[in-house]
Amino acid sequence: MPPWQAEPGFGHFRQEMFLSQRQIDLISAWIDCGLSEGAPEDRIEAPQFPADGWALGEPDRIMKMPQPYDVPATGDDIYRYFVISNPLDHEMVITAMDFRPGDRTVVHHMNSFVDFAGRARAMDEQDDEPGFSVFGTGSFMSYDGSGTDQAYALGGWVPGMGPMRFPKGYGIYIPAGGEVVIEVHYHLSGKAATDQSELAFYFAKEPVDKYIDGTVIGTQNLAIEPGDDDYQRHFWMNVPADIDLVDILPHMHYIGKSAKVEATLPDGSKLPLVNIENWDFRWQSLYTFRQPVRLPAGSRIDAWLSFDNSADNPANPLENPGEVGWGWETGDEMAEVWMTYVPVDRAESEKIYAEAGASWFRSGAPDETSFDAKDVVERLASEGFWTDEGEQLLVDIYSSGQVGEVIELLDSAITTRPQNANLLVARGSLIASGTWEETDMRKLMELSAKADADYDAALELDSYHWDAWMSKAAFYAGAEDRQYENEAVRMFRQLIEGQEQFEQLEHYAKAYIELGDLLARHGKQDEAREVWQRGLRFHPDNEVLSSRVER
Repeated sequence: MPPWQAEPGFGHFRQEMFLSQRQIDLISAWIDCGLSEGAPEDRIEAPQFPADGWALGEPDRIMKMPQPYDVPATGDDIYRYFVISNPLDHEMVITAMDFRPGDRTVVHHMNSFVDFAGRARAMDEQDDEPGFSVFGTGSFMSYDGSGTDQAYALGGWVPGMGPMRFPKGYGIYIPAGGEVVIEVHYHLSGKAATDQSELAFYFAKEPVDKYIDGTVIGTQNLAIEPGDDDYQRHFWMNVPADIDLVDILPHMHYIGKSAKVEATLPDGSKLPLVNIENWDFRWQSLYTFRQPVRLPAGSRIDAWLSFDNSADNPANPLENPGEVGWGWETGDEMAEVWMTYVPVDRAESEKIYAEAGASWFRSGAPDETSFDAKDVVERLASEGFWTDEGEQLLVDIYSSGQVGEVIELLDSAITTRPQNANLLVARGSLIASGTWEETDMRKLMELSAKADADYDAALELDSYHWDAWMSKAAFYAGAEDRQYENEAVRMFRQLIEGQEQFEQLEHYAKAYIELGDLLARHGKQDEAREVWQRGLRFHPDNEVLSSRVER
């Protein structure tokens, strides 16, 4: 049987595949007795597996990659998106899904989406090879259904995972008119391969009254030094509305060591969700609860993940380990927990998405508790968020949970030092980040106006203030509004023209990266490549720009 990684008793799941101590003792006794064969008439018949290879039987619809994709023998990891040729011409409710990799030696994982805006089709038509790629610029679509890209995730697959089957009465509702998009991550094996993977849908045969949703919490705050055999991260999500948790799936790569997820209910009681003490990347399971777990509003979900980056870790792909950070490739690492749930009140969905997103800014080592807000504000007086040190400072602020206190201290500091543009940019950026979690449109507009006013005030003090221009452009780029995004393109281009007249600082490369990524998200691959190549002329050693150009 496949190895069962979850610790027995820490959460209760369907199809638990672990042996009880009594079963282990019986097997041990049988071995000690010489493995003698029992009576032939007591022999259990061999299990019968479906001839077509689908564990749940013949699917109602098979979504197959329209063309085979040739995977080279060597090189960097590849993220490729494939648009299924047959559109969803009628509404449907999916109650189970399964995935069959075309070549398991190279398929690292799969995510599937429904696209209602035709973005994937348009980008596919611009690429000469089967499918298209936006690797390194972030996912092509939202994983949690939030945002305005008119697309949302269906489900995924990782090595060791079986079919995804929802409890009776649960399903995914999909309106008519969309197209299925399969995102496949290929990890090259040293041998050329050809992949044509398939995604299977099983439709509801009985009434469904609970429609599921999903999200992911995690952190990108990873810097795992070589030799560190117990590097730990802790992140959490506040639950803003009642949800019924259907399943859970922690995710790391090769040097993952352990993963524990626990909920704290409003009364302070602890509710175990899943605990994996010996992580194995090759056997990742989707843990479906025997009964959906109700988490009332006011609960909190905490996750503790650890990593072993030592040479003694047999799963470490490197004999001489180097520093490992967050990244898309298999040699990088991730620290995530995927969850499928049903919102008791669907009107609260946006609040849930926002809180899940906020988890990515609340992370650190479990014992990192010291945070001096006053000292942070003093550092902000001279440090921008776009340097590596500044980005870490931003992470520290969110990890502390004291964003509001820092903003209040910035208010006081700006009153006494009104000519300090850095303080204005810092306050504007923290206010702007609050818009990611805001679901009330009126409040969102108020926060956006305040952030914009701070950026403009900084530029009035210093019209060449690089961080002010960069932060304002990035804020507009994330507005998910074409008018603001076009203005962001203009500002980025103006910023680049200006910075090229001066000595190039290392973090200036981020202007080329941000502009290229924005263009690529809208299918302007040639323009994006030109921007990244232009950046490389000034920053030839920048690995991010090099990776973008190669892709």
